[in-house]
Amino acid sequence: MAFSSAALLAVLLVLGSAAEGVWGSRWALRWCFAAPWTAALAALAAAGGAVLTVRRWRRAPWTAGLHLALLLVVAGGTMSGLLGTHGEMHLQADAAPTDSFRMTGDGQMGHLPFRLALAEASASGYPDGNAARDFSVWLTVRERNGRAQPGQLAMNRPLRLDGWRFCLSAVGPQGITLTVTHDPWGTALAYSGFGLLAVCFAGYFLWGRGSRLRSVLRDSRRGVLLLVAVLTCGALGAEEAPPQTLQRGLADTFGRLYVDWGGRICPMQTLAQDFCRKLCGATSYRGLTAEQVLTGWIFYYDDWKNEPMIRIRGEEARRLLGRSDGHVALTDFYGPEGYKLSEALRSGDRGVMAADEKCRLVSWICTGAVCRIYPYRLPKGGTPVWLSWTDRRPAGMALDDWKFVVGSMEYVARQIYTGHNVRADEALRKIRERQQAEAGWENLPSEARFGAERLYNATSHTGPAAWTATLGGLLSLIVCVRGLVLRSEVLRSMRRGLLTIGGLLWLYLTYLLCLRGYVSGHWPLANGFETMQFMSWCSLSAGLLLSRRTRLAMPFGLIVGGLCMAVSTIGQQDPAITPLLPVLASPLLSLHVVTVMLAYALLAFTMMGSLTALIVGGSKRIGRERRAEMMEELRRLVWLLLVPAMFFLVVGICIGAVWAGEAWGRYWGWDPKEVWALITLLVYVFPLHGFSVRFFRRERAFHLYIVLAFLTVIFTYFGVNFYLPGLHSYAV
Repeated sequence: MAFSSAALLAVLLVLGSAAEGVWGSRWALRWCFAAPWTAALAALAAAGGAVLTVRRWRRAPWTAGLHLALLLVVAGGTMSGLLGTHGEMHLQADAAPTDSFRMTGDGQMGHLPFRLALAEASASGYPDGNAARDFSVWLTVRERNGRAQPGQLAMNRPLRLDGWRFCLSAVGPQGITLTVTHDPWGTALAYSGFGLLAVCFAGYFLWGRGSRLRSVLRDSRRGVLLLVAVLTCGALGAEEAPPQTLQRGLADTFGRLYVDWGGRICPMQTLAQDFCRKLCGATSYRGLTAEQVLTGWIFYYDDWKNEPMIRIRGEEARRLLGRSDGHVALTDFYGPEGYKLSEALRSGDRGVMAADEKCRLVSWICTGAVCRIYPYRLPKGGTPVWLSWTDRRPAGMALDDWKFVVGSMEYVARQIYTGHNVRADEALRKIRERQQAEAGWENLPSEARFGAERLYNATSHTGPAAWTATLGGLLSLIVCVRGLVLRSEVLRSMRRGLLTIGGLLWLYLTYLLCLRGYVSGHWPLANGFETMQFMSWCSLSAGLLLSRRTRLAMPFGLIVGGLCMAVSTIGQQDPAITPLLPVLASPLLSLHVVTVMLAYALLAFTMMGSLTALIVGGSKRIGRERRAEMMEELRRLVWLLLVPAMFFLVVGICIGAVWAGEAWGRYWGWDPKEVWALITLLVYVFPLHGFSVRFFRRERAFHLYIVLAFLTVIFTYFGVNFYLPGLHSYAV
């Protein structure tokens, strides 16, 4: 009953997720996620698991506690849905106190036992940019007896009053929006289940003497892990001389200017790299640095407009621009009839829209519209406004200051055209000194952080490291598998070499993550690029830690780590360092991402191990006895990794739920990412109970299931963001 209910629940959630993409979230919530049959299936699965373990509670108390915790979570969720109150409340400035709010679901009006009024709302910005760091709200709470008291809340810091919880959802010029929740019993019960889950999992690891995990740890001595990677190759042809640009030293001086870019103040070098990466997919072009590419477009536009450096991916865009090789020049966007993409933009084709975005970016760079390098302090003080040399003169700005804004870069260009590079360099340095004087050090990144960002830009090249790790891991894996099949020892020199390569890559990634975190001012786990880099770090860490137990752990760690690095660089998923959104500035969120990434890395390990087992099992060159022995060893290793993977996944989901409760006012909202995390958890529950399900007692069936189960991890991390966008779309 327990496994059948869990299987049906997983299928229902998959169908609900698919239906959400077709009929919308309201339909999916009503008929799938929040339907009575969904709650019944969850209750049956949890209750059935609890009944199964009651008989064995003396021999496996921690396992019994795990199922009891699941029962508490399901009971808490059911109680929240049936007895809890959820809604939204809008408060406007200078409005009368109110006790009314709109309830979620039926849209009816609810009433509080007190009245609220908005007293003040403010936003605190980053000291080196214009993005908001946090929002703070002060309320006036009027009780029924007329007594008034103050109340304060902010992002991730809700206000609690008499069992009611208010979370800040939105702040605008017209007022604020609060999420209203009254669910003391359901939330408390679910949180108790979360805590019991973590405690019982930890107890299972540390003190579960009779657990299957300890027997596997005693018996498992070797393991084989494999991933088939696609090898790529490229050819370099003879190239003509690149377009004219600045000398490298002069371009480097230009890259040391401060610029308002991406919602923060950063080196011009960062803008140059983002611009170069956006156009051609790399931070250099034909031996030129990103700063040389940027200044080439600014100062030598006529030479660069005919350079086919703009990479176009969409087939429709390539056809319209007349370049089948995928590399076009700026002049290819225009013809006798005008702009070639103007009509196609109406179709909404992604490739056409991406090509149009690159064309507009080049135009903004060439005109200097995005080069906001001139700080101007407002008459009232505060954070300075950053201007470009094409902006309009602000009201109240002195004429001499405005002449410097519109004339200083023109002077630099004149010195460059006449060959006076030394004078141009001196002028750029004076612009930087004026930036520091006008903006003030309190509104600029420190010299240490500024230098750290330039160092990060210069050394963050994970592409070569990715392919080195992947190819090195594959080659070493072939040697190690051959050694296992022939029962021969792997050369010690090769094992030491693998550990050296893995250790160096681990140090390199640690260095990059620490540097990026220092520059951004928050844990580097805010987008897809950063989380994939961290997952690569986790994979390499696991490979190093497990290398003593299995000699093939390091090849596995290199392969998974290299592929994660490659995924982070392919397409450059949001590599720019940006200020952290206020709602994401929570230690709970960082801990949630860390634990989930660890789980995904270990699940990737299990998939690799099972894939290798299937390859070994299908090989006719290996004897039957040896083949069975190797598949059994791989099964033990996969199960050994599956247990901690499930631990991190469960703990990560629980921490994410607690964070959502603090940030959004509800610990579970059936967001697509939440749904697929639950689906992944349910899918991996079955092989974890292989001793109870006859299907998993067969070696080939077990390994095939593990390989296919990893598809849920892939869809949870990537597919949801592309096909089912929700609150977690920031992760891409």
